[in-house]
This record gives sequence, C-alpha cells and structure tokens, in this order.
Amino acid sequence: MADDICRICGKEGPLSFEHIPPQSVGNDHTVKLYSGVDAVKSSLTGQDDMEGLKYRQLQRGQGFKTICSSCNSYLGQNYVKPFSEFYRATGQQILVSDFQEGDKSIHFKTDRLMPLAFVKQVMSNFCVSAGDMHDCKDYLLDRESTVFPAIQTPYVYSR
Repeated sequence: MADDICRICGKEGPLSFEHIPPQSVGNDHTVKLYSGVDAVKSSLTGQDDMEGLKYRQLQRGQGFKTICSSCNSYLGQNYVKPFSEFYRATGQQILVSDFQEGDKSIHFKTDRLMPLAFVKQVMSNFCVSAGDMHDCKDYLLDRESTVFPAIQTPYVYSR
C-alpha cells in the first residue's frame, strides 16, 4: 500500500507518529486538527474562532504517521534536542522582549544554536507533513552531511 511508504527513506512498512513540533516543546496534549481550507475560509469571513468547523481530535499532540520508526528515532536522537534547546532559549527572550508593532526585527542572544541540527529538524518537519521528499534522505539521515538537495533549496527573502 502506497500509504505505508516512509516519506524520508522511502522504505515500505509500518509507519510511526512524528510530533510536529516535538513533544519536548509542549506538543504533548490534546489538540484539534482543522482542515487548512476551512480555517482559511473562516478567517476570511472574520470568524475568529473555529466554532462549528469539523475537526479531528488528536490525543497526544499534533503530528503525522508518515515516517518509519527508524527515521523517527534517528531524527529524535540527532535533531530534536538541539531544536528544543534553541526553541526554549529564544522563545523566552522573545516573550519578554519589548517588541513593538512596526518593529522590523527582534534581537536576542543564544549560545544554544546548532545550525545544522536546527535546519535538519525543520526540513524533516516539511518531509513529514508536506509529502515525500526522498531527495532529502541522504541529507537528513547523515547528521554530518551539509549537502543540501538542490531541488529543495530554501530561500529567505527580505525587503
């Protein structure tokens, strides 16, 4: 069955649940999953809440059952901890910042960023949620690899 193919390594077999974002940053409670289309339509009509929209309730946090347990374990062992440490370190600074409407940036300091692990955790989230990205397999499953797949090159735009 095509639905049982890991979106990272491409192997066929049982799939495991990958939390997005990781449990370690608070994604460990019941959540309601709404259709993206319904949520956008609701916001366009000025409806602030999701009252009356269909949803699926997830008991153990937001995530997807789209990767094999081997890939899930590898990601957890290599990328989740650095991602979570950075998230917690910067998140607290952002919460207490004096950011004002109209400000174009937020400045913070951290010694907790492991850039490669952080980027790989973010990319793995795209693989898990957006569809197969088998061309990222070698990049994601080798923690030392810095060879980013050309077809997936991320761009950052600024004005």
